[in-house]
Amino acid sequence: ITYYSRPIGAFQPIYTSGYIMDKFAFDDLIFNVGLRIDRYDANQSVPVDPYVIGLGTTVGEMNTAQFGSDYTTPANIGSDYVVYVNDINNPTAVTGYRDGNNWYDATGQLVTDPFTSIASSGKVNPLLEGGVQRLSSKSFKDYEPAVNIMPRIAFSFPISDEALFFAHYDILTQRPTESNRFNPIDYLYMSNRNVLINNPNLKPERTVDYALGFQQILSRTSSIKLEAFYRELRDMIQVRSFVGAYPSTYRTFDNLDFGTVKGMTVSYDMRRTGNIRMTAAYTLQFAD
Repeated sequence: ITYYSRPIGAFQPIYTSGYIMDKFAFDDLIFNVGLRIDRYDANQSVPVDPYVIGLGTTVGEMNTAQFGSDYTTPANIGSDYVVYVNDINNPTAVTGYRDGNNWYDATGQLVTDPFTSIASSGKVNPLLEGGVQRLSSKSFKDYEPAVNIMPRIAFSFPISDEALFFAHYDILTQRPTESNRFNPIDYLYMSNRNVLINNPNLKPERTVDYALGFQQILSRTSSIKLEAFYRELRDMIQVRSFVGAYPSTYRTFDNLDFGTVKGMTVSYDMRRTGNIRMTAAYTLQFAD
């Protein structure tokens, strides 16, 4: 049966998690130690190669005879590198190679811009399987589940009945909440429009958090707390252009941004005294 309506299945991600935590004391140190494990599976198809929407050919798969008897692959080019040629329909010479996001010219030298060193007639042409562009099930693969291990450690150390030091170390993740729905129509008509498309291969964002603080009782009903913190924000989702992609350069989302946050917080807490209760806090932070 042939379905010309191209039905697209529902987005049904699989998310599982579990954690274990324990609290114990060692001399005057009080520990809270935990471990959380998350597994996120988008449960959908993703492109095999985001730079070649179709079926590209690697060095190990190519037929070297079509490029002449004097053709040799540079020594630093691996068998799994994608091959680029001078003409998409009638290739007669190799113009470059690609390993992931790294581009190489025909001599094996690393280059930064494929349009200046690898392109032919203004186009970056991959060596296609069978010599034609075919968008089929072979162009896609299953999403590889992301497993995140997140340890969490916190401890406090009382130095008197009225003061204590405390610290913690946490790893937190957040799975993609938007822009990750797989829609094969985006790839089918990519060469005819310039739009921002979803990336079904997005991974969870990750935060690593460190903190060190001091708390002091000021009176029977009030206390002050000083806390310094440092956070690393990894795999943040940002717009990315796949320059040199086939059949055309396109924009999508990817886990490529990174940030740091440094700062401190001063907070004052007054328990109910008469008819008044007050909590105040001031935070100064620098984000890059």
